[in-house]
Amino acid sequence: MKQLGININRTNRRSVRLDEGEFGAYLKSVLNLRHHDHTSALRNGRDALIFMLFSGVRLTGTMTLRMADIDLERSVFTITKKGGDRATLPLNSVTAALVKNRQDHLPSEVEYLFPGVSCRGHYRDTKAVRLIVQKETGIAVTNHDLRRTYKTIGAELGINQFLVDELCCHVREGVNAHYIHPSMTSLREASQRIADYVLKGADFDLIDELLAHW
Repeated sequence: MKQLGININRTNRRSVRLDEGEFGAYLKSVLNLRHHDHTSALRNGRDALIFMLFSGVRLTGTMTLRMADIDLERSVFTITKKGGDRATLPLNSVTAALVKNRQDHLPSEVEYLFPGVSCRGHYRDTKAVRLIVQKETGIAVTNHDLRRTYKTIGAELGINQFLVDELCCHVREGVNAHYIHPSMTSLREASQRIADYVLKGADFDLIDELLAHW
C-alpha cells in the first residue's frame, strides 16, 4: 500500500500548536502510522491524535471514552470532564468517520473506543506515536498542543468563546457562566467549522482515508 506523501523540511522544532502550513504533513504522517505495523497501539495512537486535534478533548477524556457513550445516529458522545462532571458533545465529520471506522473493525465487546492490550482496559498515552511522527516530520506537538490548536483555531475563526470553551470542557467563570448553555446545534456548527478549517489546510481527503483503511 502506497504511503501518503509527506513534504516538509524537518527541523524537529518544539511547537505549542500546529501551524496551518503543517496540517497536511502532520496528518499524513499520523495516518502513515498504519504502515509501521498493525498493532493496536499504533492504531490507537493514530486515531487518538486525530480525535484530540478535531475535538479539543483532553487526553484523559479521549482515552476513557466508552463505546456506550457514543451515539453515531445522533452524532454525539459523552465524556467525563476533569472534576468528574459529564458532558455531551457533538461529533463532526472527521470524528464521526473515525468512530465509524473503529466501530466497524474493533471487536463488538470492547468497552472503550481506544481499548488497551487484548481489548482490556483502555489505551494510555500517545508518546510512542508522537515520537514517530516527530522523527518523520520534525513537528513536535504534545497532546495538549493539539487541544490548544483546536481552541486557537476557534478563536481565529471568530467563534463565540462560550462555544469553544464548552467544546473543550473548560470551566467557565463570570456572572454568565451558569446561565449560558449553548445548544447542540450551535456546538456542532462550531465544531464543524474548526474541522473544515483543518481539512482545508491539510489539502487531502482525510475522511476518505479514515474510512478506506483500518
